Amino acid sequence: MKAKLPNGVQRFDLKDNQDDRGNLTELFRRDWGLPECRQINLVCSKANVVRGVHVHPNHSDYLLVLEGELLLGMQDLRRASETFGLAATATLSADNPTAWFIPGGVAHGFYTPTATKYLYGLTNEWEAGDDFGCCWDDPGLAIVWPELEAPILSERDMNAPSLDSVMQKLDSLSKDPN
Repeated sequence: MKAKLPNGVQRFDLKDNQDDRGNLTELFRRDWGLPECRQINLVCSKANVVRGVHVHPNHSDYLLVLEGELLLGMQDLRRASETFGLAATATLSADNPTAWFIPGGVAHGFYTPTATKYLYGLTNEWEAGDDFGCCWDDPGLAIVWPELEAPILSERDMNAPSLDSVMQKLDSLSKDPN
């Protein structure tokens, strides 16, 4: 049985086509019905790195692992969503290629147990005002991370506010008429 995911989160199993020359994997197709990517980033993380948890009210992410493995932790922070508050995790691995679509309003973070290289596309260009950080291990997120010993974090993620603080910011955005 598949784990329940926040509304709008989609997983795409990518088919690796191999022959004597090597392989070809389709990473993205317009006919999958996803929004256009306006920015694509390549990330190389060392082992034992945590990135996030972040939430973007105005853009969605498209994520796939090229080398290594990462644990994707998510929680739906969209109050109007049927799955509001639902937390989920998924393991993404270059050995079993999948792509993931994470809609705006779903908080997400990444843990890389090994050196990992991944791509992520954004449906709008990144802007600081559309990127809220939350303490990755806030109990309110209910994300089940493995036992982590001194994970490597950015200064921003080390000092990220609580989930309650992030929810207040998101709520104030939804009340802003502009």
